[in-house]
Amino acid sequence: MASKHIHIVFAHPNHGSFNGRMLDVAIETLTSLGHVVTVSDLCEMGFNPVIGKEDFRGHDPQEDVTREQKKLALADLVIFQFPLYTLGYPAILKGYFDRVMTEGYSFELPSKIYDDALLKGKRAVLSFTTGSKRDYYGEKGIMGDINVILWPLQNGGLRFNGFDVLAPNVVYGLDAHLDSQKALDVWRRRLERIFDEQPLLFHRNTDFVDNKLKDEVVEEMKGSYSRTVGQHCGKSLPPGSQTDVVCREETDK
Repeated sequence: MASKHIHIVFAHPNHGSFNGRMLDVAIETLTSLGHVVTVSDLCEMGFNPVIGKEDFRGHDPQEDVTREQKKLALADLVIFQFPLYTLGYPAILKGYFDRVMTEGYSFELPSKIYDDALLKGKRAVLSFTTGSKRDYYGEKGIMGDINVILWPLQNGGLRFNGFDVLAPNVVYGLDAHLDSQKALDVWRRRLERIFDEQPLLFHRNTDFVDNKLKDEVVEEMKGSYSRTVGQHCGKSLPPGSQTDVVCREETDK
């Protein structure tokens, strides 16, 4: 495989944490395969997550934002490594999306969004840990279905800006019951073949007219499942639509 450029955005205050070990595994594995790897350690950098009026269009981009945008511009794949906090991005990572993924850089309203956005052609994957076990995030779990939780993170943070979104790497329940070495090995093996993966399924821009799904697209959906979590069309939510690509076949049966 030809050498690729991978940029990792790391959002954890402690490099000695399990998230830090996940970061180290990613760097070691990808560089051993001949890829170029760069890292933005947001906490160590002291990245300012608070958006201000100077971050909006019409003002000169701030130096820290420009620096991050240049890193993303070079990347074939972007990995976001973080702990899930209150069912979302840590504040510093949410601020990264707010300040770095800006109009004119990653998207252009009204038409250059999603598969026509300015970062199209690049891949992205969320790699994160949770404080609770896997069954907490099932369709009957107390935290809610992980596919529903992931929709705003992946559709809003990634796909809106043009990324092809790969299935997330989720490590559940970092406690005594977790075999941490096994989780690291799974991540290592996946990274070795990550450029062979198919992205998750999202509706194409051409499926919409006046910002709503076309009637014929809705009629094409067979069975009891919708194709995506966000555009559920009154059907049951597609199983695994934000965590794997199985639903590509399942939702159209």
